[in-house]
This record gives sequence, C-alpha cells and structure tokens, in this order.
Amino acid sequence: MKGLRILLTIAVFCSLQGCGYHTLSLTRKSFTLAIWNIGNFSNGATSKSTIDIIKNPDVEQKYYHLINKKLSPDVFVLNEYDPVFYKDREGKDVFTDTVLFDSYKYRFVGPNWWKCNAIFSRFKIKNLEENNIVCYFTAHKSIKDDVKVSKRKTYYLETLVDVRGSCIKIVAVHIDHSQTVSSVYQQAQIAELIEKYKDEKQLIICGDFNTHNLSKFQNAGYSIANDGTFKTYPSKGHAIDNVVYKGVKISNVHMQSTTLSDHNPLICKVTL
Repeated sequence: MKGLRILLTIAVFCSLQGCGYHTLSLTRKSFTLAIWNIGNFSNGATSKSTIDIIKNPDVEQKYYHLINKKLSPDVFVLNEYDPVFYKDREGKDVFTDTVLFDSYKYRFVGPNWWKCNAIFSRFKIKNLEENNIVCYFTAHKSIKDDVKVSKRKTYYLETLVDVRGSCIKIVAVHIDHSQTVSSVYQQAQIAELIEKYKDEKQLIICGDFNTHNLSKFQNAGYSIANDGTFKTYPSKGHAIDNVVYKGVKISNVHMQSTTLSDHNPLICKVTL
C-alpha cells in the first residue's frame, strides 16, 4: 500500500513538472467562441432591413432560441450588429442586448451604424473595467480611394477577455467589401492587422473577412479555423467568416445553419 502511494505521488509530481504526462485537465482554461454576421437582425432579408414585428410576431423567440439555446457560447463576436432589435407595435425601440443577450454580463459594442461590431462575454472584459477601451481604427490611406470603402473607418475593435485569470485578446473584424477595389483594400486591412499585432503571443482575430484569401495571416504564423469546409455565406457558397489565431488551440469547429441572417454562425472551442 505504501508503494502504491509513492507511485501515485511520483505520477502527480511528473504530471505537474511535464515529465511526459498530460497536465491535469483542471488546469486547462477553455471557452466556446461563436462568430456571426447577424445582418442587422433583418430576419434573413437584405442588409439594413427592418423587422416588421406585426408580420413576424415570433421573430424574437427565434433569435433568442438560436443565440441562447442552440449556440450559447461563452464569447460571442457579432458583425452588422444593431443595438435596436426592432420597433414594437407602439413604435418604441426594443433594444437587442436586453431581449437577446441578457445572459451576457459583459458587452462591448462599437459605433452605432450598420457595420457595427460587438463582443458579448460571460467572462470579464478587462479593458472595460480598466476604462481603457480600444475600439476602432482607420485603415490604410495609401490605397486607391473608393467611395464605398473610403468612409469606412471602423472595421475592427479589440478587447481583453479574462478567462479564469488568463487574458486573451480578441479582435472582432469586418473587413471591407468593395465592388471596385475589394481585393486590394481587403489585403491592405489584413496587412494592417498583422502589423499592429505582430508582437502578440496569444491572439484571436475573428469575424467576417469578406475574402477567402487569408494567406497573409498564414505567412505571418497564424492558423485558420475554417479551411473552407464551412460555407458561412451560403447563398454564394463562400467560407468568408473565420477565426484566425496564434498561441492558442482551436478545436471542435462547426457551423450552425440558419435563415435568420444571410450568414451562418461559426462556433469553436478555444483552449489557452
């Protein structure tokens, strides 16, 4: 019996010291992450449509069920988020965070317009607590001007999420789409993100990239969660919503089909 106790003690000691044993699972910190271009809550219609609650009386229930029952991630990154969900029968605004994201204590919403990015978290968002919010930036000005994209100065926001004592920086992005210079402009924004975060050891950049070409990220040492398998923009068969990461482990990547937006949510597990 004494010998058995000695062997158990050695095994535990080695597991903690990295002697070929896996670290105890209780020490691993993981969370679920979902990204979704929610299409301004247009109920699957074109962007910036307004939900007619009289014609769609069950729409709130549908969104709530998908967000809080089917998905229910620990951290939710949203593109084309609208703080106003719809107008009620009296014409009053019904606010999105109140009726759909009430289970998320920590919220970080970008500027209030149709390209709004947002992050909802069940973990503490540290830069909110520290009153040090880094919200949105201006893209390269050296790129050939295009009316559709030149006015876009808020394509990403960042925050620090405290996962049980370990912080991970999460950057929510919505890379621009342009009819005339989309490829050039998208790649310039990707280059800007790579340059800004080149010294980060652990980082997640996620959202709607509006492009399949993420080779610049891969060349810079990032991994890509969606290898093209998940067509998150189903009408065109495009896999343009993605999670780009370094210094963390991503697993269980999957997609949830829905008709509530023109994009499908992408979900994964993140282990620090």
